[in-house]
Amino acid sequence: MSNPNRYGRPSPRRRIAPGEFGSGCGHVTCSYAELVRCFGQPTYVAPVHERVKVAIQWKLEDHVTGNLFSVYEWKSTTRCSTHPSALSLAKLRRLPEFRWSIGAGKFDLDALRAWMSERLGREVKLEVG
Repeated sequence: MSNPNRYGRPSPRRRIAPGEFGSGCGHVTCSYAELVRCFGQPTYVAPVHERVKVAIQWKLEDHVTGNLFSVYEWKSTTRCSTHPSALSLAKLRRLPEFRWSIGAGKFDLDALRAWMSERLGREVKLEVG
């Protein structure tokens, strides 16, 4: 098995510059529960009555390369929209699959896909762009 601790939260001692987590570079399709299995609980969940574009987010580091990245939901919940298709956080957490955004600057998406697939015991769909 590859390094089980390759991806995780950045060191609390690490100084992180604004924007260092980059912007949208891809998407991963999996469930909320699978992300929790891979990365633990989200680092950010929007407060109940706050209107935000990102309601759930994991801010993470590739501990091999030191590159930072985030996995997040983008503008698809009732925290951002009143559209009938908007999801409550409870419903999002129960979906069997969801298309999560990945934000990063310099980052190896193929390595992340392979690591998540191995960790979850199934092929994880990851798209660039």
